[in-house]
Amino acid sequence: MKTEIREKAKMYHAINDITLHGEIVIFGSTFMADFPFYELSKKYLLSSAVYNRSIRELTLEDADEILSECVLELKPSKIFLALGEMDVDRPSAITTYGKILKKIQTKLPLAKIYLLPVENPTNAPTVSAFNEKLHALCCRTGVTFLEIPDTNSSSIALYEKLFKRLHCFFRDNRLTFAEAFSLAE
Repeated sequence: MKTEIREKAKMYHAINDITLHGEIVIFGSTFMADFPFYELSKKYLLSSAVYNRSIRELTLEDADEILSECVLELKPSKIFLALGEMDVDRPSAITTYGKILKKIQTKLPLAKIYLLPVENPTNAPTVSAFNEKLHALCCRTGVTFLEIPDTNSSSIALYEKLFKRLHCFFRDNRLTFAEAFSLAE
């Protein structure tokens, strides 16, 4: 495991004492590491805290090692996983992803788990095949697979478009008319 990943996990562990339990955790790799969740959650008036525990260049094996510090210690009610960017060509990737899901389901049986596909802006066949395997894994494990189509736009526009699609899953109650109107494209 890279030193930067280990150090980031240690930092997350150190600040976990000041987080709220029962909130939302995002755990992913490079694409989600730079995602401006704080700014977007303020813009769209989220009622829940969103903790982004994503780390650049995080492999599934690394994610499995630091799962406790980045996810389990926060005892979230909802977990969004966006892992696998670094692993699409690894034969053991889906097995490792399944192991991560099992650990979460065992330690946090009431948490809702959502899995995002690996971003595929160039429509690479290996990424598409990997995402199909992720979808099948979700079907086997009872995890919700969130298909995110149309992800080829500039990064800020992409982040906002994706956040709008994820927003409804961040909530525990129905959207008001004003909130729904603010999310319209």
